[in-house]
Amino acid sequence: MTRYRDISLQYKLLIWVIPLLIFTVGLTGLYSYYIAANEIVDKIRQAQSHMAAKTTNQLDFITSGTISTGNFLFLNPSLQHLVTTSDTLEVREQIYKSLLPLMVSSESFQSLLVYRLSTGQEDNGPFAITQTGIASATSFAEFQETRFFKNIMKSAGEPIWDMLSPEDHLLHGDRHYKLVMIKPFKDFNTYKRIGVLMIGIDADQLSNNLFRKENNAYQLVINDDGVILASTELDNLGEHIGDLPYFQSAEPTLSKDDALSYLLDRDDLVVSQTTSPLTGWHSLVIQNKKDLLKELDYIKSITVLIMAVFTLVMILCTWLIAKIITNPVKTLILSMKQLQLGDFSQRVNFSGNDEIGQLGYWYDTMVKRVKTLIDDVYTSHLKQKEAELKTLQSQINPHFLYNTLNMISWTAMQKNERDIAEMVQSLSQVFRLSLNNGQDNATLHQEVEFIENYLFLQKKRFTTRFHFLRHPG
Repeated sequence: MTRYRDISLQYKLLIWVIPLLIFTVGLTGLYSYYIAANEIVDKIRQAQSHMAAKTTNQLDFITSGTISTGNFLFLNPSLQHLVTTSDTLEVREQIYKSLLPLMVSSESFQSLLVYRLSTGQEDNGPFAITQTGIASATSFAEFQETRFFKNIMKSAGEPIWDMLSPEDHLLHGDRHYKLVMIKPFKDFNTYKRIGVLMIGIDADQLSNNLFRKENNAYQLVINDDGVILASTELDNLGEHIGDLPYFQSAEPTLSKDDALSYLLDRDDLVVSQTTSPLTGWHSLVIQNKKDLLKELDYIKSITVLIMAVFTLVMILCTWLIAKIITNPVKTLILSMKQLQLGDFSQRVNFSGNDEIGQLGYWYDTMVKRVKTLIDDVYTSHLKQKEAELKTLQSQINPHFLYNTLNMISWTAMQKNERDIAEMVQSLSQVFRLSLNNGQDNATLHQEVEFIENYLFLQKKRFTTRFHFLRHPG
């Protein structure tokens, strides 16, 4: 506190103004960054919602096409003949030739796998084709042990959807993930289940058709079990959503609903999701908020640069303004010091009618007034001394004259000049009584004595025209 009081006003202005300016500019920059960040996040969120809705619509279109393809296959006579009557190489080639154009032109039909449920025939091998030709698949006995068979047998006859991975080994030699629709194959007449139909869609190709990498957005589609059916990152196909890197700090076993809630609640991510009314699948778009705001780093840099330049400019301007304000004050202080040393000719002569100008004007007026008062006091003091000196002189001269007259009177008495001695003695008494020892009042006796001596001298002057008899006492 003592050091702050000791520093000059110029530095005090810098201490107060510069931090205030830096705070104001910084706050403005941060507020601008905050507004811009929110605007960007809102626009990205809108774009995400559009992307997710578009993905859902496309996926619904593909799944609807797959269901339509399943219905078409159900009505295919060659396929009905294969399942219900005989499974020969000719029948298989006939089915393949009839279905190949459909498989090539359709995005929702890229593989077909048919198992017969009839056990009365010796040959109960599956029928499998892909876009490359007739394929081989696992036996019906092995198929019965899979979740696909168990799930379709539990269903009420509606098609079910699942993810076929290479580890399931249903299609030999196929190393791609496939989104499969599993549908029971029924007899035309009895509507009894006579087989299982699996239509497969290549998940890699589906992902490439659904998604385009934009703004580092991670897009994926998950089913009700949380399994990733399509993704911009093909390595994540078939994984559970809880295995993604976004959940490393979360609990190791998250359900699909918990995983979605966790993603939507994270502040560092911008997440949008839509749910398909047809399949119930969730289409998600995930982006890292930090990556989205990298474009605002330019604003940060510009803000910092502006703050630095603005601070330097304001330091210079504040220094000059403080100098303009403090220089007259310094001049006034120096003038006061000279005035204290007795130099009453000091004038600051400030121009202008502002506070500094008025201060200088009234200071100059004060100095003039003080000089005038001091001159008046000095003059009055000199006059008083002069009067005292004159009074002293007037006192000295009568006393000197009075003493001299007394000496003349004594001299005349010694020489027997009695008349002269009496006149000198009377004149001496007149002077003595007129002085009255410096007092204003005199006694009646002194007044009578003064008159007698004065009349005595007049008698000596006018001997023939004036007669006076002195009182003997």
